[in-house]
Amino acid sequence: MGTVLSWRNEIERAGAEISADSEVMGLGVRSLLTPQVADVWRSGAWGASTVTLRADLGAVREGLRLVLLAAPRDGLLPGPGALVRVAASAIEAPSGSGLQNSPTVVTTAIPYGIGANTTDLGTAPAPNGGTGARRLGSISATGGGVFLCRSSRAPASPNTAYRLVVWLRSAAAPPSIGRALTVDEFTQHPTGGTMTRSHGEPIAGSVSGEWQRFERTIVTRPDTQSLQCYYAEGWQQGAEIEAWGCHILPLGEAMDVGPELLDMSPWGLWCHVAPVDFAARHVMVQLTGATTDLYAQLGRLWVGPAVVTAHGPAYGWRRSAMDTGLATRAALSGVRHARRGVVARRLAFQMPALSRAEAEAVARAAIEAGETGQVFAAPSAADAARLGVLGRLVQPPEVAQISHTRFSAAISIEEDF
Repeated sequence: MGTVLSWRNEIERAGAEISADSEVMGLGVRSLLTPQVADVWRSGAWGASTVTLRADLGAVREGLRLVLLAAPRDGLLPGPGALVRVAASAIEAPSGSGLQNSPTVVTTAIPYGIGANTTDLGTAPAPNGGTGARRLGSISATGGGVFLCRSSRAPASPNTAYRLVVWLRSAAAPPSIGRALTVDEFTQHPTGGTMTRSHGEPIAGSVSGEWQRFERTIVTRPDTQSLQCYYAEGWQQGAEIEAWGCHILPLGEAMDVGPELLDMSPWGLWCHVAPVDFAARHVMVQLTGATTDLYAQLGRLWVGPAVVTAHGPAYGWRRSAMDTGLATRAALSGVRHARRGVVARRLAFQMPALSRAEAEAVARAAIEAGETGQVFAAPSAADAARLGVLGRLVQPPEVAQISHTRFSAAISIEEDF
C-alpha cells in the first residue's frame, strides 16, 4: 500500500446515528460529527474500564477503507497501555462482549485456570503500566500439564468467526517449546460431547523479554456448541511466561481489528487502513483505558472510503507548519511583540503513478471535498497515523495523464483543529 486519501465521513450522512455508553454533560457524542477536532466527546470515569461507541450508517455503505480517531493533540491523550478495538458489520451491530474479555487482570482463579504442573509466580508489570499481567512457571521438562486457559468451556456459536488474543513475554529463560492460543471445540455445552483440538502458534523463538501480541482467528465447526482456549501451553521447566490481555471475541464479518494499543501520540490520531474495501452499516469502537486514564476524549470519529495507491509518493514530499499567530516589531526599538497562535501542520506529496481507477477516485475526492470539505491524507498507509493529516485541501488536486495507462496528482493539505 502507498499513499492514502479519504474524502468523506459516512457517519455524517443523512440517516446515520451515533451513540456512546458513557458521556459527560455538555460533551456529548455528537461532537464527533463536527469537523472541529477541538469540539470533543468526553466519557465519564474511564480508568481500566471499556467505553463503547456505536455508529449506524443508515444503510450498507460500500467501498469503506479507513477508520480514524482524532483527539486534540494539546489535550489529554490516552495513556500507554490503552486499547482500541474496531468492528464493522453489514448485517447487525457487532457484539461488544467476548467469551473472554479481560484485558487488564489475569488471575489463576475463575475465569482463568492453570495446569497441574504450572507454578503461579504472582502479578507482573503489564503493557498498560498496571500489574494485571501474570507470571507463570513450569515444573515439567516436557511441558506436560502446563498451561494458562479459560477456566471453563464458553458457549460458542457454530460456523462463527472468533478472534483470540493474548500478550506474552518471557521473564526468565525463553521457552523452547509450547504454543499460544490452542483451542478445544466441543459438540455439547456444558457437558462437552466430542472434542476437536486445533493447535495454536509455536511460541519458541517468538516470546522474548519484550511484550509480543499473539492473535489467531478461528471459524468454529458446524457442530460446535462450546470452546475452551489455552492462551499459552506446553512450555518447559526453567522458562517463565508473563501473560496479559486475553480475549475471545466474536468478529464483525465486514472488518474487525484489535484489541491493539491505542497510541495517539504525538498528533492525536489513530487510524486503521483496511487492506481491501469493505461494506458495512454498523461500526463499533471499543476503548479500554489504562489504569491512569481519567477519561476518554475524542474530537472526531471517521469511517469512510479512501483511495490507497499501489505506489508510494514521489521523492520530495514535504511536511511543514503554519503559525496562526501574529508577530510585529516596534518601529524604533525593534522589540518584537507576538500574539501566539496555534501551529498547524501542512503536508504535501505527489502521487506519481496512479492507475485509472485510482485517478478517478482522486478526481472524485477533489469534486466532493473542494477546498472546504474535510479530508484525511497520508504519504504512507503503513504509517498513516504518524504522517497523516486530517484537514482541508489547500487546493483540490489536478489529475494529469502522464502516459497511456498512468496518471499523477499532487496533494496539499492543512491541519484542522
